[in-house]
Amino acid sequence: MSDKLTEQLSSLGILSPKDVETLVHFPSSREFEQMSVLTALWKMMVFDMEYPMRVWRLRQKDALVASENSVAGGAQAHHNVKLENAIATAREQAVLTKKIMFLSKTHQMLHLWHMIHRRLVILLPSWLPFT
Repeated sequence: MSDKLTEQLSSLGILSPKDVETLVHFPSSREFEQMSVLTALWKMMVFDMEYPMRVWRLRQKDALVASENSVAGGAQAHHNVKLENAIATAREQAVLTKKIMFLSKTHQMLHLWHMIHRRLVILLPSWLPFT
């Protein structure tokens, strides 16, 4: 995740840097480039499966803090607009990051396929018995 977005979400005062990192954690671009395609796809799928639980934990943490600070002991419904905006921003960043990662790996695979295919097309006519 970009450092600028991490700083922006942390500056809202509702998420600690650890919460921001927990919300959206992706490998660095250097780590991602070294991953195999299957590993990268696996990490993206795991992230998608874990993300709702991470958001739920943050909302629960926020609700707990709000109930401790409220006079009614948290009996009223709690909805933190700042937190929801931060979650939406993090979600958008996560979607963009996943798309970039996926397109990077797809580009890598297509490049390799073209390298192999080009060589096969050049060599194939010499293998055919009727040429």
